[in-house]
This record gives sequence, structure tokens and C-alpha cells, in this order.
Amino acid sequence: MTISAARKAPITALATSGFAVNVAAWTLVGAIEPYLQRQYDIGSAREVALAAPLVVGALACVPVGALTDRYGARLTFPLVSIVSAASVATLAMVHTAPALVLVGAALGIGAAAFAVGAAALTRSDPPGRRGRRLSTLGGGIGGAAIGAELVRPLVDQVGVRTALLPGSSVVLRPS
Repeated sequence: MTISAARKAPITALATSGFAVNVAAWTLVGAIEPYLQRQYDIGSAREVALAAPLVVGALACVPVGALTDRYGARLTFPLVSIVSAASVATLAMVHTAPALVLVGAALGIGAAAFAVGAAALTRSDPPGRRGRRLSTLGGGIGGAAIGAELVRPLVDQVGVRTALLPGSSVVLRPS
């Protein structure tokens, strides 16, 4: 499939920014672990909670890549992103260590956004002409640092639940 250079840049930018957002979600447990430790006393589950997203993230690339080959990036990228977003919202409601481990594992799916983005970008370039676009996509890993730097001060100010699930502190009362 041949895609014009004018269409490649927006596709690369969209894939990279989507990957960055998913990576920010993927590494969220590690970024806010001190707050989770204080708020929910995760204790001995700390190491498992921190490792779950990383292990699942590494393993999820294979099946998500296969799904991308079968159904295309237009379907799989939004699905991966929806799982990441739902996991962040669920993380805001976690109160136990086992739940934190399960949500962390679900957050690991966000790492598979790289497999989807790589498949989407490499289809339009011949071998030997893919490096620049793939390295741009890989730059999306900076989403982890950006996400951590944005979420930590917010968690300091409003708490984990409100920071991850805006509007969760608002209680609607019937009039």
C-alpha cells in the first residue's frame, strides 16, 4: 500500500501521541505508588502491583500485534486505548491490594499500543525506509515521564481518586 508523504506525517503524529498517552497510563501505578502505599496500605503487594503492568505490557504485544495484523490498527488502537482509559478510571476506585494488582495488569495493555503503532506505520514504507517513523513512534515512550510529572502534583493537591477520575469528588444531591 502506498501512502503519500503528506498523509504519513499525520498518521505518524497520531500514532506517536496515542502511544504516549497509553504509555502514561501503563506506567501510572509506578508514578503514583507512594500515594497508593499511603492511601491504601498495599504493603507486601507493592512489588507485584508495580510488576504487573510491566509483565503484562511485555506479553500483551504479541496477541495485540496479531489482532492488529488480522483486524487493522483502526480497530485495535482504539480498543487498546479504551482498555487503558478504563483501567485508569478503575485505578481511581481501587481500595485493596489484589484489586490494585488486577488493575495494574489491565494497565499493561497500554504498552501494546507500540505494537499497533508499529504495524500501522510500517505497512506504508518499504524495508529500509521505516526507521525514522518507527523512531518517532518510539519517542512516545516519553509519555511515561510527562504523565508522571503531570499526575504527581495533581495527586498531591486533590488525591488519587479525584486526580484520576475528575468529578469523582462531586456528590450530586437531589433538590
